Parts: sequence; structure tokens; C-alpha cells
Amino acid sequence: MNLDPATMSLMVSVASMLHSTILIFFFLLANQYRGIGIYAAGTIFSSLGFLCFLLRSLQPEFLFLRFVGNLFTVFARIFYAVAIGKFVGKKPPYFFWIFAGTVFAISQVYLVYINSNYFWRNCSICFSVAIAYCVAIYNLIKGQTAGFSTSAYFTAIALGGESAILMFRIVAMIFFPVNALFESNVINTATLGSTFAFDYLRNAGFMMMIGQRLYQDLNNLANNDFLTNTLNRRAMQKYLKQEVSKCSRHHREFSLILLDIDRFKLINDTYGHEGGDLVLKHISDLIADNLRSYDFLSRWGGEEFLILLPETSLNEAVDVAERLRIAVENQPAANGSIPYTISLGVGTWERKNKSIEELIIAVDEALYQAKKQGRNRVVALNETSSSADELPF
Repeated sequence: MNLDPATMSLMVSVASMLHSTILIFFFLLANQYRGIGIYAAGTIFSSLGFLCFLLRSLQPEFLFLRFVGNLFTVFARIFYAVAIGKFVGKKPPYFFWIFAGTVFAISQVYLVYINSNYFWRNCSICFSVAIAYCVAIYNLIKGQTAGFSTSAYFTAIALGGESAILMFRIVAMIFFPVNALFESNVINTATLGSTFAFDYLRNAGFMMMIGQRLYQDLNNLANNDFLTNTLNRRAMQKYLKQEVSKCSRHHREFSLILLDIDRFKLINDTYGHEGGDLVLKHISDLIADNLRSYDFLSRWGGEEFLILLPETSLNEAVDVAERLRIAVENQPAANGSIPYTISLGVGTWERKNKSIEELIIAVDEALYQAKKQGRNRVVALNETSSSADELPF
């Protein structure tokens, strides 16, 4: 195949249309994510723009194809910038984009129909695209990309690469004048070839962002409790097994805190199930704020929460438990309108323990003793006798 500018324009147009087909499928599959439909529309605009460029080679005097092709090309990039911003949680500056698009359209009317100048038309297109890409890159760096940051950076690099190529084209045209897009010269060939490559990489990057985000959300659904956003029981069991394995190898210890909301049924009866949900969310946030970054918090069942404290002795775990008890007692839920307390059982795993299951049973017994002895208190597992002792708080 002879890779002349016309052929490469066709390649870019076909590739963009194929990408739009995949993105439309993503839009139907993952329509909970904002921006995918707009990005798909951008790929369609891009495809139509390069198709107009191709038709221009057959009808060079048909100025309308030149005008529409330029509009499609730049508007597609604006759509990309808007879509990426929405996807990463940034509110698009719609007024700015409408103003920029209007200014570009007016400039094309002048540079196509009134004072036809190929160099300045190229400048207006390249700079407009570069501005849109710079906004998109900024959003990718500063936006909410947790869970798909790798693909976000990949997309940003692709956008930066295409912007650099467009700036190279402008500089090169100053020293080596080009009079038409379909002249067979190094500048046109390099620009269109690079556009094809970076278009592919940018679209692939955006689709990887969707895929990574889907995986992250599915992983969260599988491992996190939907109400409290803490780990669920299944996920915590995995971390418990990992901690046992690590501590067995390195002769270390870890501690568990099992806590339960006192008289939770009474809370539901008094404030309704919505009030109960508020308490569950409140306590999960309160506990998370009082734990270290490498501690693990899970909703163990109903109103019970299990906390894993790596490399923590019994006395240290007791201090954590008492701090949590006081924090809950002093900070009622629902902006102070729903007071409640918690009871906590504490225990530590050492190599002499037979299994993590036995430790959980023992900590559960410590929690039971805390309930039995009046609630709103911490009871620690006595490691020597495997019994639970109330702490003198």
C-alpha cells in the first residue's frame, strides 16, 4: 500500500470509526460513567473530519468540505477534552468551550472563504487542538483517577505526544512551506502518520481507563460493604490469612478488636432503619479516622465490626479500643441527634495460637463479656488463661 497523505487520511478515518463502535458498546455497557458517550461522538466527528479531507483530494475546489472537515477535526478534540473531564469528575467549562468553538468557526470562515491561507488555517487548527489537549491532560493529572491512574497517565502521554507533533508541524512549515494537505512531502507524511498512531494510542488509553475503572468498581463491590464502604467479611478473612502467614514467618504478633453497637435494635425501633444506617455509616467513618493507614476495618456482620491491627501488642490494641469507645461515646451520630455506645473485645495472635478461627472465637467471647458486664466497655482476652478480663476504665 502506498502511504500517501490521502491513504493515511482514510486510515485515520476508518480507525476512528472502528473505535467509535467499541466506545458506543462501552457506553451501553457502562453508562454509569459520565463522558463515554461524548468521547464516542468525538471519534465519529474525527472520522468524518478526515473523510472530508479525503474527499477534498477528489474535489479540491469544493470549499465547503475544507470548512466542515476543519470544524469536525477541532470539535472532535473539544469533545475529547470535555469527555475526559467528565469521566475523571471535573466539571467542564462549557462557556469556555462554546466560546472557543465559536471563535474557531469564525476564523475558518475567514481563512477558507475570504482570505484563503493554508499556513494560518493549520496554525488555527493545531493551536486549537493543543489547547483542548492541554485541558484534557490537566484533568487527567488532577482529576479523580483512583483505580485507573496508570491508564490515565498513558492517555495523557498520548495527548501530549500528538500535541508535540502538531507544534512540530507548525514550526516545520515556517522553514519548509507546505501548500496543501495532500502534497507528498515529509511534513505531511510525518504528521498524518503520527496522528494515526497517537489517535490509536489516545483512544486505546481512554478505553483502558474505562476497563480499569470497571475492574476497580467490581473489585470494590466484591470486597467492600455497600453501606459502610468498609471491607466485607470475605475480604477481611483474606487479610487475616495473609497476616497469620506473615507473622508466622517473621515471629511477629497482631491484634484484633471485635466491636458491637450496644442496643442496636433499640436504635432501629426509635429512629427507624434509616437512623440505624446513619449510625452504621457514622461509626465506620469514626473508626477509620482513628486507625492507622495500614490497619484493616471490616463489617463483620450486622452491627459488628472487626479491626485487624498488624504488629500491635495487646496493650497497644487495648489503648486503641478504649480510644474508639470514648470517641463514639462523645460523638453521637446524625449531627449529635442519635447517641449510642459500643462494646469491644480485644485479643492478640501469637504463634502459640492454633488458628485464626480460635482467636476470633476468643475475641468474640471477650465481646460477650463486655456486653454481659454492662456494655460500653473494653474487655481484653487474657492470653495465658484464654479467658476475658474486664479492663479497669
